[in-house]
Amino acid sequence: LTGQRRSSWVMARTYCTCSLLHKKTIDAVISEDPSCVVKLTKSMQQALNLPAFNRWDDIASRLDRIYPDLEEIWCNFVSHNMEVDLEGLGSGNVLSWTSFQALMGEINIPDFEQKLMWVILDEDELGVITFPNFVHVTFRGTRDELAERIAKEIPPTHTAIRGSSRKGSKASSSSGPGHPAAHLFG
Repeated sequence: LTGQRRSSWVMARTYCTCSLLHKKTIDAVISEDPSCVVKLTKSMQQALNLPAFNRWDDIASRLDRIYPDLEEIWCNFVSHNMEVDLEGLGSGNVLSWTSFQALMGEINIPDFEQKLMWVILDEDELGVITFPNFVHVTFRGTRDELAERIAKEIPPTHTAIRGSSRKGSKASSSSGPGHPAAHLFG
């Protein structure tokens, strides 16, 4: 779970049966059932007495450096998102663990910190989060209205050319007048 090599040992006082669970196996379990990320991470947090993740300002600033606006972050999530449909929320209206990992990987957030963040974001332990909730927590409520509009008005099937309007990119912006979100940004 921590992404670190194990450095401890255990000695049994009585006969026991042990099982070795490889990282690939844990990753496969998480891939099959993303809701278990929260359960596994919470148990690790409790066992190791780890504090909750609290570097949200750092995450927000890293995202702001790479993406010019929330629309680009939304398009990034959608481009990584697997088809997820959760009891009426609708496919594409929720963000998967996979898409979250991809975005956090792009801003160089270590694996275990991603899991600590997910514990806070996935309060219901469903294995998915909404984009507005991600924005609310990450940007401390300062961009809630815009996140709600983007999630409602930009279809999940719309994926802007990833990175086309990132800062430092040579390509032109994807949000020209014909862009589905042009009316959101004036």
